[in-house]
Formats: sequence, structure tokens, C-alpha cells
Amino acid sequence: GMFRGVALTALAAAALCATCAEGRQVLYQPSRSETFVAHQELPFVVQYADSNAIEATTCVDYVQLGEYKARVPFGCFLRASTPMLKDVDGVAGFGIPKLGARGETLPMPLLYALTDPRNVESNAAHLKRKFTFFASKDGAELQLGGYDPEAIVGGEMHEEKSLSAGEFVVG
Repeated sequence: GMFRGVALTALAAAALCATCAEGRQVLYQPSRSETFVAHQELPFVVQYADSNAIEATTCVDYVQLGEYKARVPFGCFLRASTPMLKDVDGVAGFGIPKLGARGETLPMPLLYALTDPRNVESNAAHLKRKFTFFASKDGAELQLGGYDPEAIVGGEMHEEKSLSAGEFVVG
């Protein structure tokens, strides 16, 4: 169909699936979902600093991260301005809500949608809108609702204000 496999999450950063398509991890295939909806009337463009861009449309389906599950919007790749982006397969949505290159509304990033207190189809709506992502060459871990001090050497994180409103730096 129009939408090829879309990887919703890049959370399993530790190892690629050796049995998946030539070693590439495919986490989501719209054709296998009975609840997938593509809103072709909601296209958008994401433009990068190097002037390359991808075109996508807003799609909706259920997403599960561990014990948390919600019906959320996400982008389905349509085309790219450069062959370098032809294999784009999705990102977990660690960003903050923003507008597309032409001022259009983008799907709410996954972690925002999952913890949206208005999302009646989410069992994570009660969580704080904070997350922690740890990664190393051997594995990765996503913690929703804040962070687990046991996972940090010294058990403590410090937040610093960022130059961008609504964002912060952790050190």
C-alpha cells in the first residue's frame, strides 16, 4: 500500500532484530493492524536544518510501551526530498509539539500523546510528562513519568534551563 512499514519506536537500540527484514528492525506494519487509520487529509512537511525535508501524513493507531498503551497519532512517511532520507523509518517522538514547515499541525509526539491527560484511550494519562532515556553501546532504557534514581550512578539528576522555552537540559 501507500504506507510502508513505519517504526514507531527506536527504543530497542541495543540490538537489531536478526530475523527481521535483512537485519533491520520493523516494529510496526500498518497492513497488519485492524485499528490503523491514515488521515490523508492531514499531510505535513518536516524540514531539517540542511534544507532536506520529508513529507508525511497523520496516522493513528494503538501503541504500547511496556505496560502502557494508548491510541495516538503519528507520522506516516510518504516521500523525501533526498535519497538520503528514503529509508526513514520513524522515531519515538522525544520532541515537543511543534508546527510543520508550512505551519501545519504535526502529530503530537508519542510521549506527549501517551501521557495526555485528555486521552481517554491511554492508561498512561496519569503519568507526569517527563521521561528519561538512557543509552549505551550495550542497551537502552526508557523511563516514563520521571526517572528511577536506582538507574543512575549517584542516584541524582540535575535540570538546567535551556535556551528554548519548555525544554530543559539534564546533567
